[in-house]
Amino acid sequence: MKRSLIKLSYITAILTAGSSPAFSSAPVQDGEQSGQQGVEEIIVTASRLAAVNRKISPVSVTTSQDIAASGQLGADDLLRLLPEAGYVAFHDQNTVGGVNSVRGDAASMNLRGLGTGNSLFLLNGRRMVNHSSFQTENLVPVMSPNTNEITVAGIRQLEILRDGAAALYGTDAVAGVVNTLMDTAYQGVSVSGRYNFSDGTDLSEWQLNTKVGHSFNQGQGHFVFYASYNKRDGIRTSARDYAATSDLRPFLVGTPFEGDSNFDNRSNRTPWGAFEAIGGADITLADGTVLTDANGRFYTEPCDQGACLTPSNPGRGTYYDWMSGWTLIPDRERFTAYSHVSHKVTDQISWYGEASYYKASSSRNREPSAIISSHRILVPASNYWNPFGATTLADGSENPNRLPDINIPDSGLDVLLRSYRVVDGGERTIDVDNNSFRLLSGVKGTLGAWDVDSAILYARSKTTDVTHNRVSNTLFQQALALNTPDAYNPFSGGDPVNPSLGDATASAEGTIDSFLVDVYRRGRTSLTLADVKFVNQSILNAPAGAIGLVLGAEWRRESYTDDRDDRLDGTIPFVDLVSGQQFGSDVMNSSPTADSRGRRHVWSVFAEASLPLISPDMQIPLVQSAGLNFAARYEDISDVGDTLKPKISAYWTVNDTLTLRGAWSKGFRAPNLVQINDKGISRVNNRVDYVRCQAMLEQGLIAGLDDCSAEGTESVRSGSETLKPEHTKNTTFGAVFTPDFIEGLTLSVDYFDIRQQGVVGVFGDQNHITLDLLLRASGAENPQVTRAAVTAADEALFAGTSLAAAGEIIFVADTYSNLDNRVVQGYDFNLTYELPVSFLERAYLRLNASHISKFDQQPGALGQQLLDAVATGDLPGEAAPEGFGALDGFNARPKWRGSATLGFKHQAWRGSVFLSHVGGFFDTSATQNDTGAYWRVNSWTVTNLTLGYDFSEGSSLSGMSATIGVNNVFDRDPPLADESFGFYGSVHSANGRMIYLNLGYQF
Repeated sequence: MKRSLIKLSYITAILTAGSSPAFSSAPVQDGEQSGQQGVEEIIVTASRLAAVNRKISPVSVTTSQDIAASGQLGADDLLRLLPEAGYVAFHDQNTVGGVNSVRGDAASMNLRGLGTGNSLFLLNGRRMVNHSSFQTENLVPVMSPNTNEITVAGIRQLEILRDGAAALYGTDAVAGVVNTLMDTAYQGVSVSGRYNFSDGTDLSEWQLNTKVGHSFNQGQGHFVFYASYNKRDGIRTSARDYAATSDLRPFLVGTPFEGDSNFDNRSNRTPWGAFEAIGGADITLADGTVLTDANGRFYTEPCDQGACLTPSNPGRGTYYDWMSGWTLIPDRERFTAYSHVSHKVTDQISWYGEASYYKASSSRNREPSAIISSHRILVPASNYWNPFGATTLADGSENPNRLPDINIPDSGLDVLLRSYRVVDGGERTIDVDNNSFRLLSGVKGTLGAWDVDSAILYARSKTTDVTHNRVSNTLFQQALALNTPDAYNPFSGGDPVNPSLGDATASAEGTIDSFLVDVYRRGRTSLTLADVKFVNQSILNAPAGAIGLVLGAEWRRESYTDDRDDRLDGTIPFVDLVSGQQFGSDVMNSSPTADSRGRRHVWSVFAEASLPLISPDMQIPLVQSAGLNFAARYEDISDVGDTLKPKISAYWTVNDTLTLRGAWSKGFRAPNLVQINDKGISRVNNRVDYVRCQAMLEQGLIAGLDDCSAEGTESVRSGSETLKPEHTKNTTFGAVFTPDFIEGLTLSVDYFDIRQQGVVGVFGDQNHITLDLLLRASGAENPQVTRAAVTAADEALFAGTSLAAAGEIIFVADTYSNLDNRVVQGYDFNLTYELPVSFLERAYLRLNASHISKFDQQPGALGQQLLDAVATGDLPGEAAPEGFGALDGFNARPKWRGSATLGFKHQAWRGSVFLSHVGGFFDTSATQNDTGAYWRVNSWTVTNLTLGYDFSEGSSLSGMSATIGVNNVFDRDPPLADESFGFYGSVHSANGRMIYLNLGYQF
């Protein structure tokens, strides 16, 4: 059967009949796509069979015109406007983490908010390589393609398949598929430039685009090339009042949270240090002044002379305003390029190739380094500035800094730095370089009645993340050990005039330089893919029409490498000069993280068939047409196992105005390579040891378990080769209504139900400790909790209690596991209306909304075991695990998201009004002390305007176009939240009002 070719100008009209647009995917009129070749093969994400594209699956379509109306420059900014989009984990206004986070010019996609890695991202129908860096999400490492790699200037349209597509495309297509289709038929040469700036700030951005399309060899071949260069000058947090300080309490005046300390996010790790004199207790001066408590602990606090010693914590007055020095939006340079070439080899066979390249660099600052509890450093008694040092220095001279008449030995005492920020070391600067490329070579054509498409693809991504002004623990302690005035002085405090900022008592510059180092993280990912697809639009004729069939096979190889600096991966450990204790990381403020790498091979075979059941000529009442679509995919994943997943779709066209549709499918998401191969990430957090607390309770040492103090506990999270795929059931029902009494109106609604089993996660170190209590009550124990050998003191603590003696916790092994289940339900609503405005050539309205009605996290076996034990009284209520139940409407999961576009075209003028809405939700990190209520993050609606003019032929400016626009016309600040920068960067933006001018010229 000869493939039918459809004019590109009618793509949107065809898709809109059975799908819903993301922005304003209205029918494109003849002549609007100037420079197009005229015909191009249609690829639709929902199916490879033309007979089912328009009727079965809910597909959102965004055209190049819609992109222009949205006013966005980059793919990330564009995708964040989609109502189906969830929170964005990788984003330069969201990621404020350290070297273990994805930083730089990277962005991800997260349909339905199911989590990064649950949405499949395609370029021209084939997978994109994962970004070369990863980070944790809910404590589990996640990977995703970098959407910023897309050359937006070359996009023909974006398609989002909003139901499960594992049977069509394989793993990761749980929440849906995002397919970016590039314009491979462009003809001509054009250039454009845009400059935009944020009103009232130094934030500015400019971009240059070029487009070239040319046919050659008498029309047998065609070549296109697109390139974009973007440069952005970023801003500091001081440019936005809500981000300028870590103390957000002034913004709470007049609210029920007024004065709530939850919103004071300043750090207790400050230049006003917390110390512990080793071997000293109740240290006093001769006049009776108390300097330390019974544990030898003391602090520095501001006083008239600069800094004074005190045995009690001075409190919030000295907390460090760490956000004050941050970069809010980083400087960035980005270059993207895409090219496509095709040539007809014979009348039946054509060759085609693709090449794309991406390179970006970004730079930002963050706060100075601070000591963490797992890397506390001993200041030797020899330190020149140690107030508890020896009476004499190494040269025999009197120590001028030892406090007089103090009740400690003449040899002095070593002092443990329990908490301290090296503010005089300066801010850390983070430079990130990303680059990637993608090469593809393929052939397509016909073999008899079969259409054939086969290609080989290779893609690679690399990231180099370098942080300047990090502190080496080893070199820092060497500076502390000096017996001369060049020694580093941690006892001088910060700035007495402004205790929350700066350090007015900096140590010698040469001393500081001696311990500052650069620290790197290098990542690399690759994707090699080969596939072949056979499509027969009419393999058999049924009474209702032709039966179509697709057969295909795919092989791919994925790999990743994560290379950490020698001071992070254990190659250069920190060995304390005084105690001899060794730590895996020599970088202050960073826990040790081992290098890791992994790879996998995946074999897939898949099939898809369309079966028409009823056709119009059968003249069956209430059934104009009906049909089924079947798909199945078998995948064999080398490090996970094999799986077979089906999909069944159906449609029922009642009449010319109403079509009903539905689909049921099974899906899967294979654990990513990091979740399997991660060698272990050590973190120290405050956790309650309920086992020892239970003994203390039974001994009468505490009144209740809630009185038990938390202690720093090491948790080791690591990958597991026993992980299995997360299994999914996806059900959708929908209707498309095109009433004949309102010409040009299309309404659609779709219901979705996604159920996941065995979601990969960590049980949690606190939950493991709680489980240890439950098991020890029955004579067993949790092997994931490693404890020290039982001492005589332990025997005494547990004597006469219901539990056998247990030593203190050394670490908790928190391996990635298939744990919990998840249910997500909701609705998508869409309206498309060609407005009957007689004085305009065209006017249109588009409304789109997505509603999450249910997002429930259901506990797996271990979590349910703890919940049951709490319900029966075997565990106290304080030990109940958290994170289960309804999550919709909480923490960047709004119940509602929507967009609307009102646009027009009249002669040479065109314009649009675009609205984006993100619903409100609760921020659980801020809880009102007296009522327990959560902070409400308000809804956020942003309005964008565009107005353009295309100069007509014959004028002196023929071929030129000009567009002016304003994004966020009313300069809406992002809603306040108890988060870094004072807002949720995963769903909101700090760009403010952006004004831009775009000039283009087509030769």
